[in-house]
Amino acid sequence: MTVDSAGTMNANGTYAWDLTGPYSGDHTALVTTNDPTGQWFSSQFPGATYTTTLSDSSNLLGIFEASPTALSLIGVASPTSGNPQTKLSYSPPAEFLGVPMTLGTTWSSNSEVTGTAEGLVANYFEAYASKVDAQGTLKIPYGTFNVLRVQTTLTRTVGGVATITRSLAWVAECFGTIASLTSQADETQTDFTNAAQVMRLTP
Repeated sequence: MTVDSAGTMNANGTYAWDLTGPYSGDHTALVTTNDPTGQWFSSQFPGATYTTTLSDSSNLLGIFEASPTALSLIGVASPTSGNPQTKLSYSPPAEFLGVPMTLGTTWSSNSEVTGTAEGLVANYFEAYASKVDAQGTLKIPYGTFNVLRVQTTLTRTVGGVATITRSLAWVAECFGTIASLTSQADETQTDFTNAAQVMRLTP
């Protein structure tokens, strides 16, 4: 779908973004953070803080660990065990968000991902490189917020073949990530206009 990720630059160097939409395929989805305790994979991830679905198009759970300096992805799992099931571990954890963050903050991580994916043995690599590259205001269905924009490049290498996915996340104080865009595979531009997924906070 077509999006305006670049926004409009103001005279003071900040930006104004508008992701109110509507966009093709718009629908409401409830996204929750859940206690990992007692889930079928919890013994393998004793440091987990919460789990949540990673995508609207999949039921796979991201297993996250929050610390004073970062929010990290430590694993991915299917909601239930049994064949086929997914249970992947990240070594070291993939750093999703670095905190505290200000304009210009950067962080990166390189992880080996091992385990099973839909019942098959998996072993591949993911490299994340992120930067807080802009600040300003973002208008979404929930309202208008003061935000920092985080641009992230994910390079996933499977069997020697690398695929690049870019994402943009807008982070607001007290709310966290209030909107995000995910690119099509092998996008070359940071301010891409063709998004595979658009997510934003709604009332």
